[in-house]
Amino acid sequence: MLIELTIKSSLVLIVALASVAAMRHWSAARRHVILASALIATLALPAIAAVGPHWWVPSSSAFSKASELAHSRPIGVRPSLTDGSTWGLQPLQKRGGTSNVPSRWSVDDWVRLLTIVWLVGAGISVVRLFHGITSAARLAHDAHPMTSSEWNDSLSSIANSIGLAPRVALRTSAYASVPLAWRFGRTCTLILPNAAERWQTDTRRAVLVHECGHLERHDCVVRSLAILACGFWWFNPLAHLALRRLRSEQERACDDLVLVAGMERVDYARQLFEIARSSITDKYNAAAVVAMVRRSELEDRMLAIIDRSRDRRSLSRGTGLVATAIVVALVATLGGLRMSATRTQSVAPGSMRQLAGPGGPQFEWMRQVDEETRQRVVGALDAASHDSDPQVRAVAEQAVQTIREMPHGTVTVSGACRGACVVGPVGLPSIAEAIFETETKMALWELRRHGVTRLSAHSERGADALAELLRDQDPEVRTLAAIRLDSMIFPPAVPGWIDLLVDKDDSLRERAAISLGAIGDPAAIDGLTSVLLNDPNPDVRRQAARSLGLIAAGN
Repeated sequence: MLIELTIKSSLVLIVALASVAAMRHWSAARRHVILASALIATLALPAIAAVGPHWWVPSSSAFSKASELAHSRPIGVRPSLTDGSTWGLQPLQKRGGTSNVPSRWSVDDWVRLLTIVWLVGAGISVVRLFHGITSAARLAHDAHPMTSSEWNDSLSSIANSIGLAPRVALRTSAYASVPLAWRFGRTCTLILPNAAERWQTDTRRAVLVHECGHLERHDCVVRSLAILACGFWWFNPLAHLALRRLRSEQERACDDLVLVAGMERVDYARQLFEIARSSITDKYNAAAVVAMVRRSELEDRMLAIIDRSRDRRSLSRGTGLVATAIVVALVATLGGLRMSATRTQSVAPGSMRQLAGPGGPQFEWMRQVDEETRQRVVGALDAASHDSDPQVRAVAEQAVQTIREMPHGTVTVSGACRGACVVGPVGLPSIAEAIFETETKMALWELRRHGVTRLSAHSERGADALAELLRDQDPEVRTLAAIRLDSMIFPPAVPGWIDLLVDKDDSLRERAAISLGAIGDPAAIDGLTSVLLNDPNPDVRRQAARSLGLIAAGN
């Protein structure tokens, strides 16, 4: 889950940063709204992925390993059942004494460790953010009111022109070496150095226009949310790059306001330089306070100020809403996508064990299921809780309950079947197997509709051919192949069964769901979930829910 969210957030940030780079001739205000929307919107990705609508992306690469196993073996060559490249049809007692107990550091253990590290980093970032907010509030509270009539008159004039008056308080503090803007809700405060009373008229007006611009644009809360998003994705360098660029665009957008108000470029650049030179430290780089100038950003800002070719227009409300809507739509779309190619296993590792039974030989298909697979299945089944069919809801709820009663970590699950489900030499005479292999070769060169009936699913070569015919263009061939492979435990057929989940024939879709549940390959989770949420036939949806439960918990 964390890997998928990281990929999605990275895609959003890459698109935003690339857009900003392509918009270098546009105004800073427009670039700023793109970055702010992208950074803040990434905070919604976990919620969208958990409870939002999903768009399923089928990807053949997700099943590449299964496809290789199903299609790469020549008909005339029989692989050894003990070969590690096969799908694992060997008795448990022949596995060299390997234990079913998971190793000390399993995949689940590493996932839990990385999740804990991520949560610790995110928690530290949140603590630093709130420390910055409380420090800003304390600074604004402890600052002294500005008594200079020139400053107060200029502030009233500028604040009235942009609709901020009378909400702006002007204060001075010995702890502020540069002008600072602080806004909490409707409370707006400008904090100036004690030396500000000696500044010239032009400097005073430039400072007030710049800082009032921050307050009117809500830059304090935007920066706070952006820092929160950066803390959430603290391990992603793209988040830190986007935050740094956002801060720069905020300052440039307010510089543009000063220049549009009539200040000469060279004069304004000189004033910024003098304010930066008199500053002692960049101490107030916290979320809630926006400082007028920082030495680390001064050179780029001065170059942007004296550049006559730059667009300095402010952002209209309509343009801002459109840009925000585009970014939000992108995040919502990415949040709903399920990246099956990066999350699914391609072949379920399993083994067949023969048991003695009163009605003849029985077989037990055993495999391991990890915690991530079970959580994915639970998420899919939870989505079926609002299904219109009560039987679908009941099957889904029962499966979820069974899964939640299972122990944590990687566990071994099993499913019992008769000998009819076995592919390979187990329980089959060698002469019959040779006959089946010969018929398989002949069937490949005959008409498919007649030849498919001569293929035996009990021969591994016959099962291979039938698995390929599940994807045949002729619907009758697909149906005959599905009938021959029905209830067979043959993992290389998983890609073909997944393709049949979208077949026009209801019975084929239901048969495919049944077979995928019996095999238990996690590669089928995405396809079965899509059927569970979207298939118009309640019987097919019900079987999809049942098969998802079998994948996660066995039977």
